[in-house]
Amino acid sequence: MNYLDRRGIDPVIENFKDYPLTIGEIRSNKSDNASDWSPRDVLIDILRRIDNGININKLIISFNVVGETDEYTHYVAATKTRGDCLALLARATWLVNEAT
Repeated sequence: MNYLDRRGIDPVIENFKDYPLTIGEIRSNKSDNASDWSPRDVLIDILRRIDNGININKLIISFNVVGETDEYTHYVAATKTRGDCLALLARATWLVNEAT
């Protein structure tokens, strides 16, 4: 029995390889507009890519949290070094500027 079993959590991990496109993904693909995606749509897209064998070796996710009394931005990163993280952010900034 592993830790998840002892906690009553189903240890089965869902595979997103064949997960259907979400409405937000379809809408965004047609409009080429990031505002048509929800955060969940983006995460599903990333999981589908990973489960289909696309080698995503670096990842930064930045997100805004809105609470009852405050709002803040947080991030999680899967990179080897701080330099990799900064390079990925710089490239993303350049891509956002090119898209607008």
